[in-house]
Amino acid sequence: MSKYNLRIQYKGDKGYYFIDHFNGYSFDDNGKRKANRKRESIQITLHKNPKTPLEKEENKRNKQLAERIVSERNFEYLNRSHNMVNDERKQGLFLSYFDKYVENKKSISDTQVYQSLRKHITSFRGNQMRIQDIDYAYCRDFLTYLQNVPSRWGTPLSSSSLNSYYKKFRLVLKEIVRERILLVNPTNEIKIPEAIHKERGYLTKEEVKMLVNEPFEKNNLKQFFLLSCFTGLRHSDIKRLTWKDVIIENDRHFLKSIIQKTKKPFKIPLSSDALKIMGERKGDDDRIVTGLVYGGYQNNLMKQWGYKAGLKKDITPHTARHTFATLFASQTKDWKSLQHIMGHKDIRTTQIYAKLVETDVQESMEDRKSTRLNSSHH
Repeated sequence: MSKYNLRIQYKGDKGYYFIDHFNGYSFDDNGKRKANRKRESIQITLHKNPKTPLEKEENKRNKQLAERIVSERNFEYLNRSHNMVNDERKQGLFLSYFDKYVENKKSISDTQVYQSLRKHITSFRGNQMRIQDIDYAYCRDFLTYLQNVPSRWGTPLSSSSLNSYYKKFRLVLKEIVRERILLVNPTNEIKIPEAIHKERGYLTKEEVKMLVNEPFEKNNLKQFFLLSCFTGLRHSDIKRLTWKDVIIENDRHFLKSIIQKTKKPFKIPLSSDALKIMGERKGDDDRIVTGLVYGGYQNNLMKQWGYKAGLKKDITPHTARHTFATLFASQTKDWKSLQHIMGHKDIRTTQIYAKLVETDVQESMEDRKSTRLNSSHH
């Protein structure tokens, strides 16, 4: 029996095609079997009693169209239910499919990772691999390639980069399987190495002041880093901020926009320090931080700036966000607001900062205790 059947319902002089969707049987309270059916209109009509050659031709054409729609539905169902694969699409280039998949991604930060992944796929075995060539051996060897390929700085890829690349590679193949181009995801039996996350580095208020007072030849990088310390915003959000995103309510300044990564709105209060860093207001459509580009070169420049300021730790864009989160948490303990500002999906991610705050307090108490003990010896 077909899963989908074509039916007609007449109203007045017109008939309306619809698809009768059969979805198995169920039993009522009396044990009587009944078919489960769902009706779906396909917006195709016909003349009940065609009078002219034109109406007869229209009926014929519409019937063929309706029958083709039902036939395609049944073919798709058979493919799904019998695990049939689309042999023609298997011959297509993997990177052509990859590019279309990435086109539909909404997150710009994700897109940048996919672009880097694409370069690695091309470097691994070129850009002419067909989808059917992406088998277990290819996927196993691609992981080995990522584990050994040097980054552009000559060092191995970080565990988090490797983990991110391979997970995204697996997601593309998962979509290919969903479309029945391949029957099984060839990465299923490959274990992706866990990302080793470094301790969340952050700055104290005093260390932030050291950076405020230290000149930096790249003033836009200084603006970006300090603004992130005061707002918790990512590089991708700060580089898009314009002056119309700064609003005033009850004599208080706020940043109001959309988080690029999550597409969720945010409204963040601006401290006097943040306003000072932003500088004099310009036109509504002008960028608050102009010409902002970020990469490995800029990262090294920022680290050098931190050393000149007297910091004994490396600084990265993540350091700025962690600084904001830690200071906010220590002052407010308002985890819900912090979760919203940071754009975390899970409150547990936000509450990691609770441990940092507790460690800070503990170390501070131990320092004070040590000072008291030392002074008592004199």
